[in-house]
Amino acid sequence: ALGLVLAGAGYLGAARAFHGLPDVGGGDVAGRLAHGLRRAATELAAGVAFVARRDAVRRPLLAVAGNRLLLGAGVVLLVLVADERYALEAPGYGVAVAAAGVGASAGTWAAPLLDGRYRPEALLPLTFLVGAAAAVAGAYSTTLAVLVAGVGATVFAVQVLRLLAGALVERTCPGEVRSRVFSVFDLLYHVAFIVGGLALVPLWSPGRERALLWLLAVAFVATGAAVAERQRTWPFGTRSPAGAAALARPGGPGVDTDGAGVGRRATSRRWAPRVAALVAGAAPALAFPATDLWPLGAVGLVPLLTLVVRAPAGREAVVRTVAGGAGFFVAAHHWLLPTVGPFALVPGLAMGALWVPWGWLAFRFLRGRPAPGALVAAAALAPAAWVLAEYLRSWEHLGGPWALLGATLWTRPTLAAAASLGGVWLLSLVLGAVNVAVTGALVPGARPATRRAGVALAAGLVGALWAYGELRPAPAQVGTVTVAGVQPGVVHGSAERFADHEELTRSLVGEPVDLVVWAESSVGFDLDDSPAHIERLRALAADMGAPILVNVDARRGAGGIYKSSVLVDEHGTAGRYDKMRLVPFGEYIPLRPALGWMSSITEAAGEDRRRGDELAILDVDGLGIGPLVCFESAFPDLSRLLAERGAELVVLQTATTTFQGSWAQGQHASLGAVRAIETGRPMVHAAISGVSAVFDAEGHQLARLGNHETGVWVADVPVATGRTPYVRAGDWVPVMCILALLAAAMVAGLRAGRRPARVDHPGGSGAPALAHPVRWAAEPTTRRVV
Repeated sequence: ALGLVLAGAGYLGAARAFHGLPDVGGGDVAGRLAHGLRRAATELAAGVAFVARRDAVRRPLLAVAGNRLLLGAGVVLLVLVADERYALEAPGYGVAVAAAGVGASAGTWAAPLLDGRYRPEALLPLTFLVGAAAAVAGAYSTTLAVLVAGVGATVFAVQVLRLLAGALVERTCPGEVRSRVFSVFDLLYHVAFIVGGLALVPLWSPGRERALLWLLAVAFVATGAAVAERQRTWPFGTRSPAGAAALARPGGPGVDTDGAGVGRRATSRRWAPRVAALVAGAAPALAFPATDLWPLGAVGLVPLLTLVVRAPAGREAVVRTVAGGAGFFVAAHHWLLPTVGPFALVPGLAMGALWVPWGWLAFRFLRGRPAPGALVAAAALAPAAWVLAEYLRSWEHLGGPWALLGATLWTRPTLAAAASLGGVWLLSLVLGAVNVAVTGALVPGARPATRRAGVALAAGLVGALWAYGELRPAPAQVGTVTVAGVQPGVVHGSAERFADHEELTRSLVGEPVDLVVWAESSVGFDLDDSPAHIERLRALAADMGAPILVNVDARRGAGGIYKSSVLVDEHGTAGRYDKMRLVPFGEYIPLRPALGWMSSITEAAGEDRRRGDELAILDVDGLGIGPLVCFESAFPDLSRLLAERGAELVVLQTATTTFQGSWAQGQHASLGAVRAIETGRPMVHAAISGVSAVFDAEGHQLARLGNHETGVWVADVPVATGRTPYVRAGDWVPVMCILALLAAAMVAGLRAGRRPARVDHPGGSGAPALAHPVRWAAEPTTRRVV
């Protein structure tokens, strides 16, 4: 308060002092002011017109504006998160301001040093990667320290971008218009920041900070790529003489001889390897149920990788990768074809598109005669790109995390034990690296040293998985809970389903059970409006001496249709959980106004189900039960959050009768083993028509009822305590993969943007071979509009 009062007094004193100064201009003050404003507007318009005409000036200005726009959104998001989560007062925000100041100062010092080694045009898009990395780190850990450090790093990059862009503008602008252009520069610089902050506010709500940070990361990468494309810098080309010479050399960096350099005969022969890639991509699908050829998870990608790395050019490698991804999707999800028909082509191509970075990196490092170092780089970066693809498609609106490579180890708990360390993502990363290493050892033309390195790397990775599984301590058991379930099979009609579940449950009366689990959609009416059915369930629970977890699929009151897990004991309803992750097209249609017509020609949902808002922990005689519904067992984060919040047993209720007798039911049940290992919590998978299964905290199967069986099942389930590293740390593996790829992109961009080496001129010493050296002379910070 004292500081504000003193500042206010200082402003009043300054106003009084200026009021006493003599009038210099003379005449009408208002007229002179109007004239000055008109002239300023005219000069600014002239600057805008000049910028619009000159591409070399417009590009760096738009790059600065884009980065400032995203920075403004990030800073406002930091303020909102800090206010909502940490209740920071003025000193807390001062920390963020200080971090921004440190970042700006460091950027001011770093810009001339970077300009001495790299071309400014090449550095402009790379500054966006810093903001992307900061947003990814913030999305992983929204702690105040990470968010503040992220703002500081992003401001550093923006300051470097601003100074380099200013130098480029100064170099390309004639002196008579330079001040006008810099007026436009400054206007864009400040207005973009404000617009970015204002645009973020409507998107904000408590709990959405991670989603918004991921959105910011994607925006940073996309904008940086757009800047690189406009600048024709890495990875879209190069403007340096050295880079142009490299492009001109056959097989040089970035060369793509997929056009005029390839004759018509070669073009006609491309389709054979593309079709082969389509077929080869399907091989890893055999590692999942029902075939369960689990070794294909470690080597099933080798045939496709071999076709990709032997492609004649990068463009052809990308085409083969897309074909392989489409083949994998169709093979792993072939049970969807009777339901979605030809529409399966769209997600198949999307899958292939997500595989492109993986295939391109493998091609980049393993083509020709790769050295051992190139194999190691490929085994580090290509699997990181694979995990990135799996992580991206794990977004529920893109189909969800079905058929992840790491899940192929579900029948081998020892090898899959590493999921407790880094989730299924760590298993996918290791298996992806084994596939790359085996490819490097087998690809035709590889050097002997590379083959030996590939064999050693593959064996070492598999050995590390086995050693971790053997040596890690088993989850501490604190007791046993007896869980029973019923599987009536395919039953049509809500009344019949309820009656069949009830009848099978009565066959368990007298059995010493602690919990009875019914399947998804076992109750087809709103229990709040059905006192008679509540009474029947209450009486049944009293006869059993145990609560019953039913699943309601019905319209709730005057609202929409919910899918809910409801716990009923001898006293009535004891708890409820509403399903949060819905099946695209099965339970809702994305963009229904545009795609709603699909419900008339497919089995897509005629009416969107409603979503729940929060996970729930239901109490069963002091035991914490974490319920999930159907599709939700595919998402590692949900079961992890349940374990983090105190669930001691995770229970999934599902109904896959639409795909009765297909591979889908076995694939779905197998996910329970992986979720159990990740969380260190036993997992119950209760299905209405199979497959029902129970897994202990280490992923061992305790009970199973196949998709052609009906009846009841009972399992004594050991209850474990403690939290696995994955529960404590979360999805750190995908985040580290993304950061590694961003770092690799930064290194590649810097290498491509390096200035040409010094050359010795006749009769003089070596001097930089620069056509347009950038001047870093001191100049006034305030420019006058001329």
